[in-house]
Amino acid sequence: MAKVIRDHFKVESSVCVIHLPSGTKISTYPYKDKKDVGDLKIRNLHDNDHADEYDPDEVRAMALELLKELAEDNND
Repeated sequence: MAKVIRDHFKVESSVCVIHLPSGTKISTYPYKDKKDVGDLKIRNLHDNDHADEYDPDEVRAMALELLKELAEDNND
């Protein structure tokens, strides 16, 4: 499996990121406290030949980390 890195993600909003290589959109709800971020909505934007090259659990884990950082940035 290919390694998932931060540079693979595009920040669409403070509650949504897209994993560009796999075309996976990961979003959450706006939370006041970053520790509450956890419920993720995941959907594929389109069929992508590279989607199966990435471990979905790693994509979710990296997305969760980014979304927690975004939540923290928005509460400063």
